[in-house]
Amino acid sequence: MPHLKVENLSIASGTGALGGVGFEVRPGEISLDHRAERGGEDTVFNCISGIYKPNEGKLPSKDVT
Repeated sequence: MPHLKVENLSIASGTGALGGVGFEVRPGEISLDHRAERGGEDTVFNCISGIYKPNEGKLPSKDVT
């Protein structure tokens, strides 16, 4: 069972743009995907933490559609 599961996360607004982002983090895993270009990491984090409200998708303990 994953600790964190994000499915089909999408947001399009002045805060950023993402489409169809999904991933899982399981117990004991450490994961980092860092690129030189802006890949939306801040926007994903802000959606998970509740700062931004995505247009679609599933976040921990809530459906957004």
